[in-house]
Amino acid sequence: MQISNCKLKKGKGFTLVELLVGIGIFAILIGAIVGVLISGIEIQRRLLAQQEMLNQLSYVIEYISRALRMAKKDEGSGCITSGYNYEIPAIYQTGGPNLGEGLRFINHIDGDKCQTFYLESAALKFNDGTNSFPLTSPKIEVQDLKFQLSGQDSGDTLQPRVIIFIKAKHTGISSVINLQTSISQRNPDE
Repeated sequence: MQISNCKLKKGKGFTLVELLVGIGIFAILIGAIVGVLISGIEIQRRLLAQQEMLNQLSYVIEYISRALRMAKKDEGSGCITSGYNYEIPAIYQTGGPNLGEGLRFINHIDGDKCQTFYLESAALKFNDGTNSFPLTSPKIEVQDLKFQLSGQDSGDTLQPRVIIFIKAKHTGISSVINLQTSISQRNPDE
């Protein structure tokens, strides 16, 4: 019986240095891919938070608009100054009687109730005459709310109008959204 000599052929395998270089390049590529993935997830989270905030604030603006468009002049009920459509109560005034962080009116579409929209503890709130509740979720921090009135007095020639300015941010992100709109009363000033 004859034992044959097996010769190892050089160049068929990888050296230790080649394996380490290959693993290093692979690790760098995986790290870069994971970094891009994490960055994409962070951008998506921020965009979803901005969209949530925009949706909530759009709802709030629509809710306020619907109520204020049908506001009724006070004919002596004591809710607001007689003959006015809207009024900023003294506790909410920030720049005189026509600028403030709260607005009171008579809501004709809700049984002629005296109602108020106002800013309290970084939340936009609504008082329906008996109960008070927030219109924004705890995730939304309202940094500024201003109501500006014009034409609310029946003695002027202007159509009653409210300009609303809201500045808010989502608690999970740093970006801020500013919204502004004007609302006119549906029924002409008589």
